[in-house]
Order: sequence, then structure tokens, then C-alpha cells
Amino acid sequence: MGQVSVAREAVMAMNVAGSFELGEGEFDNAIGQLRRFERTRFFMAIGLICAIGAASLLLYTKIPSLVAAGAVVVLSALCYRSLRITRLAHGSGRRLTGHLDMTLTDDGLRLVVEGRNERVGWVEVVHCTKTREAWIFLRKTSGTAYIIPQYALATDDARELSRFLESWNKRRYRRIPVASTGIATSVK
Repeated sequence: MGQVSVAREAVMAMNVAGSFELGEGEFDNAIGQLRRFERTRFFMAIGLICAIGAASLLLYTKIPSLVAAGAVVVLSALCYRSLRITRLAHGSGRRLTGHLDMTLTDDGLRLVVEGRNERVGWVEVVHCTKTREAWIFLRKTSGTAYIIPQYALATDDARELSRFLESWNKRRYRRIPVASTGIATSVK
């Protein structure tokens, strides 16, 4: 049993470094994809809960109706929080465009842009969303978006990052299906 945990930690060891240019168009595209993903999740969940509530009303049962109504309220609050963080990310992350130097380690993410050093521990990341073009990390406290474009990493480094993120739970490491990202591509 001890050998399995040691082997898992060895797989999760990560040290990726590089530099890249991130334009405002790429930033807006990534945040737009994230916003569409959050809205789709929100409306699908609300629709499902409303359908269950309507079905329980048709069956004249009060308890499922009350549970469905409570679920709509709780789900709305959670989805509002996700949409709010995404909106904050759009405003606060623009300062992280231009030429960036990045380092990804087991401890966290470090970006240097225009002399500013942004350091984020993995515990500070509320979630990472993988789109077709980039990884988007959102910080819990400020909602700042840290975007790492796919082209910024060599193939082996991208695999290493993906392997590391796969150890996170599904709520924390999310992947947007390619079909929902639209036809937008990164702007160079």
C-alpha cells in the first residue's frame, strides 16, 4: 500500500517552464469559452430541476416539489458564484497579457509579466478548465484567470501538465468538449 502512494507522488512531480505571448484576443476567446461553458451547465441543471419539480406537481406530491424548489435555489446560488468568478476573471486577468514567463511546479503556478511576479499555489486555484486551445486556472479569492495556451507547452510538457491535473477531482479539473468551443481559434 505504501508503494502505491510513493509511485503516485512520483507521477505527479511536475516542473514545466517556458515563455509565450498572450494577446488580448486569445484572452477574450478563452474567457468567452469558459463563460459559455458555465452558462450551459447552469441552464441545463436548472432545466432538469424544473422538469423534476413540474413532474412532482403533476403527481400532486408536496415533498418532491419542495425538494426541487430548494434544489433550484441552491443550484442557482452555486451557478451564480461560478458565473461571478468568470466575470471577475475577465476584468482582472487582462493585466496578464503580453509576454509571459511561466513556471508550473508541484507547488503551484508562477507567471512573470512586465516585471510583476504572480505566484499562485494549487490550493488557491478554484478550478482549471481545459479548452481546445488553453488551460484556464481561476484563483479562488480574486477570480483572476491564469491562461496557459496549448502552443506555449511542448508536447511532453503538455502531457506532464495533463497528467498532474488528472489527479484533481472532476469538479476541479474540467474539460470543455471540443464541439462546445465553437470555431474560434487562437489569435496570433
